[in-house]
Amino acid sequence: MVRMLAIDPGTKCGYSWLDVPTPMPPTLKPLRAQSGVWDLSVKRYEGGGMRFLRMKKYIIETEPGFVLYEEVRSHKGTSAAHVYGGIIAIIQTYCQEAGIQYIGVPVGTIKKRATGKGNSGKPVMIAAANQQLIDTDDELLVDSKNSDDDNIADAMWLLMIGLEEYGSIFDEGIRNE
Repeated sequence: MVRMLAIDPGTKCGYSWLDVPTPMPPTLKPLRAQSGVWDLSVKRYEGGGMRFLRMKKYIIETEPGFVLYEEVRSHKGTSAAHVYGGIIAIIQTYCQEAGIQYIGVPVGTIKKRATGKGNSGKPVMIAAANQQLIDTDDELLVDSKNSDDDNIADAMWLLMIGLEEYGSIFDEGIRNE
C-alpha cells in the first residue's frame, strides 16, 4: 500500500490523499473524506516561518509514500511567490530527507485534465470535480457558504493525474508498508 498525497500549495493549502494498493487497480478516484484545506496563514504574534512549520507537520502526519504538488510558474505578487516558494521548499526537502518521490505538475496540465482546457477558471474546475470525481451520495465540494474549496478541487484533480499517470510506478517497487 502506498499513500499518494496531492497538494495545491498556498496559504489555503488544498490536499487530497489516497492509500493506493499495489498492484494498483484500474479504477480509483480521490475520496472527499480524504481531502481538505490546511490553513497556513500566520496568526497574530507568530513569525512568518510558522506557516512552513505547520506545512511540514501536516505532511509528516499524512505519512505519504508519493507526493504530487501543483507547479506554479508565475504569481500576481511578490508575497505570494515567496509563500509558494517556501511551501515547495518544505515539500521537496521533506521528501528528499525521507526518500519519498515527488513530482510537480504544471497548473495547465491539471486544468486540461479536469476540463479539456488549460486555462479554466476556479468555478469550472470545481464544477468538473463535482461532476466527475464526487459520487452522488457524497457531499459536493462547494456549497453556497464556502467558496474556498477550489483548493480541494485542484488537489483532487492533481491526485487523479497521479493515479492515472504515475500509478504504475507503485507496481515497480515503491512501497510504504
